[in-house]
Amino acid sequence: MLAPGTKPVLFVTAASLLAALTTAPLYIWSGPEAVYASPPWVHHITAIALHLACGWLALGVYDRLLPARSALIAVAIFLLHPAQVEPVAAAEGLRPLIAALGALAAWRLFVAGRLWIAAAVSAAASFVHIGAAGLPLALMALEWGMQRRRQTALPLALMAVASAASLTLRGGVSFDFFARQGVALLRALWVFMIPIGLAPVPGVEAPPLAASLAWGVIVVLAILSLRGVRAAQEGYWLLAALLLALPEFSAFATDDMASGRRFYLPLAAAASLAGLALRKTPKPVLALLATLFAAITLSQTLMWRNETSLWMESARMSPGELRPRLELARLLAPAQTVELMEDTLEGHPGDIRVLAALAHTYSRAGRYEDARRTMESALRLAPCSRGVRDAARLLGLNALPPCPSTSAP
Repeated sequence: MLAPGTKPVLFVTAASLLAALTTAPLYIWSGPEAVYASPPWVHHITAIALHLACGWLALGVYDRLLPARSALIAVAIFLLHPAQVEPVAAAEGLRPLIAALGALAAWRLFVAGRLWIAAAVSAAASFVHIGAAGLPLALMALEWGMQRRRQTALPLALMAVASAASLTLRGGVSFDFFARQGVALLRALWVFMIPIGLAPVPGVEAPPLAASLAWGVIVVLAILSLRGVRAAQEGYWLLAALLLALPEFSAFATDDMASGRRFYLPLAAAASLAGLALRKTPKPVLALLATLFAAITLSQTLMWRNETSLWMESARMSPGELRPRLELARLLAPAQTVELMEDTLEGHPGDIRVLAALAHTYSRAGRYEDARRTMESALRLAPCSRGVRDAARLLGLNALPPCPSTSAP
């Protein structure tokens, strides 16, 4: 057994490692429906508090379903894993963390036998953010592998209907997006096991065959996990992680193709799997692993404090991704930005976002004629793009070409 006071130490350690985020900028990446707090330090303190609360609720689930040693290892991984820094530092506002909190509360209530309250909390969480919409499937698998109580059928059905409704309201179905999510999900599982290559915009581009094979691997993993579903063994936690990930890694497109924040709630199940796998590991080895994870988590936290360092690391890890370069275009000095965006344009010829950013960069560097020509090229390619037209006006191009869709016949 581990020391009785280990649990409080884990929560204090997690808070200490993440405390440096209070000096980080406010990363606003999503639409107007996102929830942010102001000023930035209040937002980050709120996010850290939500993460610690999620860890406390997860521990309540682990204590009921796992051996004591496994439960402690699982909550340590959930709290301290380096991949958890991104959801806390740059979640889609606070919505995903709030939804995860609700989902974990519903899970804890469900295993405690408070079925209808669990159903209501789960339904509310799924409408806060679709990240919680996979919980009914995970609970169905749990019930099927354990007691199979008749009285759980209606509460689980309510949860499932609410989750389906939340996904329907989300909309934005894209099968092109879905085709690459198998690769993104396998990458998330790999980063969980080997926390290296962490970046806010990881590269997940893959040819069609590789993308199809990725989903094939996931299906095989799900089938193999069915053997261990009974009595919440290892197979159940692997299956639960996959089921919890489905709403995020599916056809419901988001701006983040493979953002690490989308594996936040599934990591709670994956941590349980690791807790069971490591339960017989000697204490010195566990201490060494915890130290390594804490060191990587601290380095991630420090990186998120500096926006330039964050996007430079992301550009280095994902050279084919466009977003890190566009973010750097507004942060670097004009001379550096011109070189970066000219190189980006070579890799993305004709991309109006790159052309608009390059035009703005030329303007910052005092190359106004180059800026005008570049923006005119962007306008020829996308005369109806509001973003391009707004950027052109900022450069002083007021005589804009008519938009074919709005021009008079």
